[in-house]
Amino acid sequence: MRPGKNDRTLPVEDRAFTLVEVLVTLTIASFVTVVAMSSLKTMSTTSTRIQTHSDRAAELRFAAARLRRDLKNVYRDKEARRQKFVATLEPSGSGDRLFLTFYCLSRTKARPAEPEGDVCEVEYFLQQTERRSALMRRHQPNPHPEGQGRGDRDGERGGILSVMAEGIGLFKARFHDGQEWQEHWAQDTQTLPELVEVTLGLAVDPEKPPLLETVLVTLKRATGQMDSGFGGGGGGNRGGASNNASSQNERGGAR
Repeated sequence: MRPGKNDRTLPVEDRAFTLVEVLVTLTIASFVTVVAMSSLKTMSTTSTRIQTHSDRAAELRFAAARLRRDLKNVYRDKEARRQKFVATLEPSGSGDRLFLTFYCLSRTKARPAEPEGDVCEVEYFLQQTERRSALMRRHQPNPHPEGQGRGDRDGERGGILSVMAEGIGLFKARFHDGQEWQEHWAQDTQTLPELVEVTLGLAVDPEKPPLLETVLVTLKRATGQMDSGFGGGGGGNRGGASNNASSQNERGGAR
């Protein structure tokens, strides 16, 4: 018996996909897409974290370099009352907080349109809140040599406040008086420490130890070697513009 037309078998290449084959293909494609998207998200998150850590580490190195430069240019005067170097530990919620304040020589103008001398007051401290912890630098041009006009630490002390580095969780220092190390340096000491060691710690990962940067500067100079004073000598006069002052602003400005 001859087969009818409807009994003919279609060639393999002319057959359509079955529903089961379509479902299996879609399932495999969905699985591959999910895996690929998850991998891309992980790579993106890792790249962002690495870039953030790299930027923070660069800020840490910048802050250490700036602090080292300020300490190397600490101001000295024959009259002890005209120089200033104070390191105080003040209680806070997470323990004692260090405030390092001193006079230094600077050729960089903080306010390009204002008259400034070569002597300025700088202060380093940690500013800690629930959301961030940063190393701050306060720059006060034309400080009063008698220490007048001082306010509290919440902004009345004057000057320009700049963020030196974000994510700093450790800021500690010690000072060598020629015989032993001290944890603080009082205002009435009347002398400068011979050595200053400052340690900055960057909290990169909560589960890992912080990335540390140590600054070690000697402040001892040869006998009779002094800097220019507030009111004369080779440096700029207090309240007058320095001849060599630059118009460059401090990095970051107030944040």
